[in-house]
Amino acid sequence: MDEVMAKDALLNSYLHLFSISILYYDWSLTFDLEISTIWRRPIKASTICFVLNRYFSVIGNVFITIFNMKRQSLQSCKNYDLSHQLFIIVNQTFVCVLLMLRTWALYNLNTPILLFMITIALLLLGVASWSQVGQQNQYATNLPGCNVFYSIKGGLHLAAAWEALLAFDSLIFVLTVLKTYKGRHRHHFISMRRINIVSLVLRDGATYYAVMALANLANILTFYLARPMLKGCLTSFASCISVTMMSRLMLNLHSAASAGIFSTSPTSDTSSGVAFTSRVPENLPFAMNSYQTDLELRRQSLQVGADFVARATGSHDIEME
Repeated sequence: MDEVMAKDALLNSYLHLFSISILYYDWSLTFDLEISTIWRRPIKASTICFVLNRYFSVIGNVFITIFNMKRQSLQSCKNYDLSHQLFIIVNQTFVCVLLMLRTWALYNLNTPILLFMITIALLLLGVASWSQVGQQNQYATNLPGCNVFYSIKGGLHLAAAWEALLAFDSLIFVLTVLKTYKGRHRHHFISMRRINIVSLVLRDGATYYAVMALANLANILTFYLARPMLKGCLTSFASCISVTMMSRLMLNLHSAASAGIFSTSPTSDTSSGVAFTSRVPENLPFAMNSYQTDLELRRQSLQVGADFVARATGSHDIEME
């Protein structure tokens, strides 16, 4: 039994280190982009959202990791377990709020949509809070770190919190698909080389949802199937992945639109062109603004065609009226 416990404790430690390695590695990869798109621009509400999402996790995981490397007393382990769960809840709350803001902007700051998402979020938050009540956990203090034994009932309770999070991610994904599907019929781009903003909105949302759904589902299964000490062993992984994905999406948004996560299309009834998208390449033959109208796109496409013909024939520049 002691050998199994030691192996489970070691596996927990390895999984935690693997999870934070993803977080810090991605931070190092995107730090240059963060400086150019976040720190070298005026501070806005979207900037604050980005900093809270990324650096609460980056800094908090340092203390979590250090504390988890030392042998703890029973009371210290209980305090650590509670603090770690609260840390995860706050992390996921930041991510969910940012997803709501992005979707709200996608719907052009539509108040009923915002109220609908807040209502669902509060209901799911109630489920997550209920899952933390009445936990009767046991702790292995004879091993380094804080190793928790979850009962079958305790595992089912904690699984409910992650199931609520998966349900919220699914809601956001459905809202994104509905809006972008409608928007595709309102955006007609002339050039095949031009990037379809609406398609990129859907792609970003689909990528986030696919990655997060798999991470959350894997973590949920541990609460049902794993041994008592391994229940929730992928919690750090799911949390770090969600923060990493959200940071990436926000950096893409700030690269494409200076207003960040609060960017909306100029009209509330005819466009869904929120620039929550991948970065627009700078080597296109003409500049692309996320909020260009169809008329402007046609004019620029025709102008490019005219310039090409002029260069090919050696004639003077042709101006499009």
